[in-house]
Amino acid sequence: MITPFDRPEVDEEQKNRMNILRGEFLSMFAVFADYLQGSRYTSLAVTALEEAAMWANKSIAFEAAKAPEKASEDESACKEGCCGSGQCSEK
Repeated sequence: MITPFDRPEVDEEQKNRMNILRGEFLSMFAVFADYLQGSRYTSLAVTALEEAAMWANKSIAFEAAKAPEKASEDESACKEGCCGSGQCSEK
């Protein structure tokens, strides 16, 4: 079972995406530094940006860990009309 406290392994593609996001968050931080004066509200904005970066990276890291296994064709088939699409096949 995967818990929120696990640290799943990430592949190179995931690392690249994390690095791209990190750069974008850093760019936004630079905008904050250039245009906002130091205040409680600025601190809250920076904290929210840090939190967003954390959740974005966690989302990427847990993609593979929480991805459901694909069922075989026989297991995924359902009775006609069960989903309302009219495209289901009968077992």
